[in-house]
Amino acid sequence: MLFHIKIIVIKMSIRITLFITAALLLGLNGYLYANSQGLKKDIADAAEQCDGWLANLSQRQNKPSLQKVKVINAHEDEPAVAAEPAEEVVLEKLVSHRHKVQAVNHKYEFLLLSAQVDESERKLLKRLLVKREQLADAIYQAEMQGTAGFAQLEEQLYEVEDQIELVLSDPLDYERYHEFKEQQL
Repeated sequence: MLFHIKIIVIKMSIRITLFITAALLLGLNGYLYANSQGLKKDIADAAEQCDGWLANLSQRQNKPSLQKVKVINAHEDEPAVAAEPAEEVVLEKLVSHRHKVQAVNHKYEFLLLSAQVDESERKLLKRLLVKREQLADAIYQAEMQGTAGFAQLEEQLYEVEDQIELVLSDPLDYERYHEFKEQQL
């Protein structure tokens, strides 16, 4: 009789354990489902916001990027002619100065934190690094577009780099600068 009671208690314990496990799994399933629905909503909201920004940008440009124009003439079998693509938008021109400064601070963060300079020199270094990145970008744009003034921009860049070298008197800091300056923003 005692043996039968022990078997019944063990069976009940197993059933209770299975019931609790099933309840926990069901609760976890509900929690994960709610989180996934929240993430889907966040993604949809972000996509809607991006679409709004894109529409706003298109309105500001007031030009479609590429339109297909149907040629109306006697020959029906001629293909449609594509209109000239709109002028390429240079994203760097749309970025505010504050964002450029933040990007430079991020790029040279380790150098700015570890450089052996005082606070006034650190501020000067930040300004010089921002100026250097602007000149490097302007040189790249001038190369891509083939515009004049390329030599002047390079000369200005060399002057800024000379000033940076004067501020970074420690050879280790200057070596770090050379490592970081080759990285993209």
